[in-house]
Amino acid sequence: MQTATVDANVRTLPTGRAFFADQRGVVLRATWHLDRGFLNLSIWDGAACVATFQLQVRDVPRLVSFLAEGLGTAAGEALEWGRARLAAAPPPPTTTGEAAAAPVTAPVTAALNNVADRVRDTWRSLRPR
Repeated sequence: MQTATVDANVRTLPTGRAFFADQRGVVLRATWHLDRGFLNLSIWDGAACVATFQLQVRDVPRLVSFLAEGLGTAAGEALEWGRARLAAAPPPPTTTGEAAAAPVTAPVTAALNNVADRVRDTWRSLRPR
């Protein structure tokens, strides 16, 4: 009677995994391999993995900081774009014989400022010290 042997190199599948697809359908897959000390970033074209990069865990905060800084910049640019659009918008219409309708610029500006503040706070909390 023969007994089955188990390959000692078999690993369980990691549980921390995220997928991101671009407009072409190419997928970035990020997979944590904490037991091996890295975050694996792989590029998939259909069912084929075409490239991988093993980002060491110690370098992940620098990547997160880079991404958060870019997001903060994008949010600031979006805020400025929104403010410029509001400033260029025509005044709201008035009702017949009544006072002018309340302008919408103040609440929209407040909402944009709130979003920018939250992104800025998140970015600051993620920056390595």
